[in-house]
Amino acid sequence: IEQATDREPVTYYPRDEDGAVLRTGATYRYPEPLLDIVEQAETAGKTVMIQASCGYMLRPLIEVLKREGIPFANPWRVKQASGWNPLAPRGERSTVSALQAFLKPHLHGALWTKAEAEQWLSATKGVLAHGNKKRFSELPDNWTPEEVWDKLGEYLQDPDDTSRIIAPPPACLDWFEAHLLASKQQPAEFPLHVARKRGVACLQEEPRVYIGTCHSFKGAEADINVVFPDLSYQGYNEWLGAGRNDIVRLFYVAITRTRETLYLGSAMSCMGVWS
Repeated sequence: IEQATDREPVTYYPRDEDGAVLRTGATYRYPEPLLDIVEQAETAGKTVMIQASCGYMLRPLIEVLKREGIPFANPWRVKQASGWNPLAPRGERSTVSALQAFLKPHLHGALWTKAEAEQWLSATKGVLAHGNKKRFSELPDNWTPEEVWDKLGEYLQDPDDTSRIIAPPPACLDWFEAHLLASKQQPAEFPLHVARKRGVACLQEEPRVYIGTCHSFKGAEADINVVFPDLSYQGYNEWLGAGRNDIVRLFYVAITRTRETLYLGSAMSCMGVWS
């Protein structure tokens, strides 16, 4: 921060704990080396923040996290739904909400209320016999879960689905995926992959891996912090010119989001604030 020529003198008050600054060979285009860091942090119950100066630099990382079924989010930018928060429920009729409702017997050991059954049924097709979805919607809202389950079994198009619906994962997940509406299939891919690879409980836990731009994490913190140093062409021009102080402050904010360990990522080119 002392590189900023217009900086006002500020007293720094660090936490009374040791920390660490380490290097990683991971780049924003090759984030695979971060998997060990993430897995170790997950095992230890710690949070990991991964930052880049531009949103497009996070795309390779998102692909890797999705491939590995690692839950991630940015709680400070909740409007970034499909990009940074793919596991966040978006209303009662969202795909994630429907899947969570469907998994209630496995998450909470209880059958569905009528509203909960309607919630996951709304994301499916071919589950109830013709005309029975309307009949089901007309049932009393105050019916017990046992009464709802009995009527659901009566209305099913295939009576054998009663055992498939409440079969242990991954069998019930396979059944749910096979009956999803076409519009729900793509947004369900990652949540289903996470549930199969890491257990259905992951869909209700807050992700401990945070991804986002340096700007998006202002005021936030994580136990472990990874910062990529690269700049866009526009950012690099600012770095070489009148905007240098702004970029110094941006990366100062980025690296000070760290509670315990800071990892400095490797630059992809000369357009990085460190090499």
